[in-house]
Amino acid sequence: MNKKASFHVLLFVIFTIVVCSIAVFTFLTNSERVEDKISKVESLNKVYFKEELTKFYLKQAGENAFVKTYNDIASKGDYGIEYNLNKEVKLGDLNKLWKEDFAESFSENFKAEFLTYKFDENYLLNVQEAVKRNDFVIKDDFSILFENLNFKESVEGVSVLYSPKINLKFDFEKIGLVDFEELYKSKIKCASSDNIENCFNEELKNFDTDILKKQGSEGDYDFVYLESKREFFIKQRFEKIKFGFVLI
Repeated sequence: MNKKASFHVLLFVIFTIVVCSIAVFTFLTNSERVEDKISKVESLNKVYFKEELTKFYLKQAGENAFVKTYNDIASKGDYGIEYNLNKEVKLGDLNKLWKEDFAESFSENFKAEFLTYKFDENYLLNVQEAVKRNDFVIKDDFSILFENLNFKESVEGVSVLYSPKINLKFDFEKIGLVDFEELYKSKIKCASSDNIENCFNEELKNFDTDILKKQGSEGDYDFVYLESKREFFIKQRFEKIKFGFVLI
């Protein structure tokens, strides 16, 4: 028997075993890393889903509260049509009061609306707790800001903690209303128009306008009556938002 040849064969076998062992080890190690990466991606997808679903419910509650607040302010004593007719209230006065009252009322209405929602998921119940604690901010543009919400998820031992900043914006025009500042600008523009009613109808796309001729303590004046084109679900029924002011 050729001992030299046998030694080479043995050496080759040992080398092959070592190479295979290294390959198997590398494969197993890489497989674990791939599994970790897959688990992390799955965890991230789940927390992103939680974030998006949370945004959906918060936005829904916010829009409902936005409309309710707008309607409450437009129809209550200091803003109501009958009151304004009798007191000859000017839009400039209303504009100031609206801005002062809206944010506070909006915050309370948003809180009340969101707390009526029935959730089973723990993370949504945690969001409700945050709302109950007033752990949100109503900004100057009436957007709602959440900065302290946390979403956790774990898949195959890979955990993710996600703390997004959620800022919910509400657009008067898209909702079907009119911004108070824009309304005041339209009033300034239309007050000098030859056709006041047409001017308001062109400026305020979401409202129909009637101009009522009235006789007041200081002489005749025009009273602007506005009615939303869209009906909103308010107080368990669909209705239009109505309000008015003296055009001076």
